[in-house]
Amino acid sequence: MAIQGEPVAHADLVNSSETTLHSHAGGGGGFTPAIFYAQGNSTSNLGTSLGTLTWATPVFEDAGYSESSGTVTIGSALNGKRERIDWNILGTGATNRVEIVVEVQVGGSPVARMHNYSARNATQDAGGMAGYHYLTLTTGMTIRIQAFRIGSTANLVTAGTSFAIETKS
Repeated sequence: MAIQGEPVAHADLVNSSETTLHSHAGGGGGFTPAIFYAQGNSTSNLGTSLGTLTWATPVFEDAGYSESSGTVTIGSALNGKRERIDWNILGTGATNRVEIVVEVQVGGSPVARMHNYSARNATQDAGGMAGYHYLTLTTGMTIRIQAFRIGSTANLVTAGTSFAIETKS
């Protein structure tokens, strides 16, 4: 690591011009990601068939995102952008084996589905899963996270259940 005032370039390589460490204003291409992020708002037991997860008031809901009843709608400001969806679901209260199944839906159709053996018994009664998926956004696109359980109880933990979307271009 260079220290301020320490030569960082040989004078012969830069025609005897400035060879000490200095900085310039400016930087990257000016891209600022648009972000949607919310935590869960339910502590209910996951059902045994797919149900849309709902969210507390979003922590971040940048221009181009609009959430209602667990579904995020994409506005024209994000048309054509590539993005990453991240989700995390945490359940507790199991008395026996439980699996959590998660499905990401776009326009009501599944685009990603995964499941995880999440809890074992009353002693090891909490567990969850996390995942991600990439999409190219279009105006009017709707995105939602659905989940269900197989087996014992899986009471949702609000601080451990979240949904995030971040544009990458």
